[in-house]
Amino acid sequence: MSPFPPISGPPMLLDHLLGLMFVVHVVFMNFVLAAPLVMVWNLWSGGDERRRFAGWLAGALPVAFTFTITFGVAGLLFVQALFPDRFYTANILLGKIWLAVIPLLMAAFYGAYLARSRVTKPKGSVWAGLVSLFTAALTWCIAGIMICNYFATTMADRWAELAAKPGLILVNQTFLPRTLHFIAGAFAVTGLWMVWISWWKRRRGEGADVCASFRLQGLHLAAGATGAQVIVGVWFLIWLPADAWDRLFSGLVPSLVWISGVAAGLALLGVLIVATVYPDRPVWSRAATGLLAWTLIGMTAGRDLLRLLAFDRAFKVASIESRTQAGAMLVFFALLLFGLATLAALVWLIWRLPPAGTDSRSE
Repeated sequence: MSPFPPISGPPMLLDHLLGLMFVVHVVFMNFVLAAPLVMVWNLWSGGDERRRFAGWLAGALPVAFTFTITFGVAGLLFVQALFPDRFYTANILLGKIWLAVIPLLMAAFYGAYLARSRVTKPKGSVWAGLVSLFTAALTWCIAGIMICNYFATTMADRWAELAAKPGLILVNQTFLPRTLHFIAGAFAVTGLWMVWISWWKRRRGEGADVCASFRLQGLHLAAGATGAQVIVGVWFLIWLPADAWDRLFSGLVPSLVWISGVAAGLALLGVLIVATVYPDRPVWSRAATGLLAWTLIGMTAGRDLLRLLAFDRAFKVASIESRTQAGAMLVFFALLLFGLATLAALVWLIWRLPPAGTDSRSE
C-alpha cells in the first residue's frame, strides 16, 4: 500500500476536533434514531395529548437530522485525514453496504419531513406512525453500517478474511454489548431532548400540565435508558481484553476523561431519578444536561482509546506525519468560529421569541 501524503495540520489538533465533532454529532444523532420510535408509541397509544407529543417530536426531527448529517460528515472528514489507510480499506471491504448509506440517508431525511406533515393531520396517526417506523428502520440501518465500518477499521489482521466474508465483523465479542449500549444511549439522550422541548413549549405558551406530562415521559425514558446503559456497560467492560483495561485505567489524560465520564453517567442516573420526583424544577433538568454532556465527552475519550489500541498497541496519533498548511488552517478556524457564533446567535434569538399570541413590541 503506497503511503498517504502528510496531513495538513497538527495531528493532535485534528484528533481533538474529531472528538468535538463526534460529541456534537451524537447529541443530534441519538435523537434522530430514537425519536421516531417514541413518536410511534405516542401516536398509537391513543389520545389527543399523546398525538400532540408526537407532533412536538416530529417538529424537531428534521432540524436534528440536518445537524446529524452536518457534524457526521465533519467527523468522517477528520477520520479519513487521520486514518486514511484503515478508513478507505474498511469502506472497500463493506463495498455496496457502505455505498448504501447515501440513498438510505436521503430516504430517511425525506421520511422525517413526511412524518412531520402527517402527524398533524386529525386522522393521520396510522400513516404518521408507519412513516415514522419506516424512518426509524432506515436510520438504524445507517447506524448499523457505521458500527460495522468502525469494527472493520480495527480488524486489520483479518482484512483478508473480511474480504471474502464481511459478516465476520459481527463475530467480534464486543459487537453486541457495544451495539446495545449505543441503542440505550439513543433513548437516554432523546429523553433529555424531550425535557428541553417541554420547557421550550411552556415558554411558548403551552399549558403547564401538558408540558409537565411530556417532560415526565422524557425523564422516565432517560432514566430507564441510562440504567440500561450502566448494566450493558458493565457487560461490555467484562468482555474487553486485559490490555484494554490497562489502557482505560492507565491514569493518563484520556483515561481520566473516560473515568470521569463514567462517574458522570452514574451521577446522571441519580439526578434523573430525583428529577422524576420533581419534574417542575428546572435545576434538575440543567444538572442532568450538564452531566450528560460530560458523560458523552468521557465515552468519546474511551471510544478513541479502544480504537487506537485495536489499531496497534504502539500507535500514537502524535506520530502521524504532518505538514501544517497555515493558510488552510486559518481559513478553517475562521469559518468554524463564524459558524459557531452564528449558531449561538440563532439559538439566543429563538429562545427569546415571545410566547405565541403576544406582541413582541411590548417587551
